[in-house]
Amino acid sequence: MRWVLPVVLVLAGCTPAVRPVTPAVVASAGARGVPADAARLEAGRATYVRACGSCHQLYPTDAYDGPGWIESVRTMAPKAKLTPDQAALVRDYLLAAHHVAE
Repeated sequence: MRWVLPVVLVLAGCTPAVRPVTPAVVASAGARGVPADAARLEAGRATYVRACGSCHQLYPTDAYDGPGWIESVRTMAPKAKLTPDQAALVRDYLLAAHHVAE
C-alpha cells in the first residue's frame, strides 16, 4: 500500500502535459472535421490518460502531427486493449488537441 502515493504523484505529474479540453480544442476539432463535442473530446482525453498512461509516459498532444497520431493510435490501440470506439475517442481528442497553441 505504501507504493500508492508515489504512483499517484507520478501519474499526476504526467497529466499536465496532456492538453485539457478547452473551447479552443473543441473549435480545432470542428475546423478539422473531427467530432467536436466537448464531452466526446473529454472522454477521449480521459481514455488517453487512463489507458495509455497505465503503460508509459504520456506524450504531449503536440508530440506528433495528425498522421503521426493516427498511426500511433492505430498501432497502440490493440496493445492497450481499446475497443474501436475507445480508439476513435482517443484519436479524435489527439487530432483536435495537437493543433491548439499554448
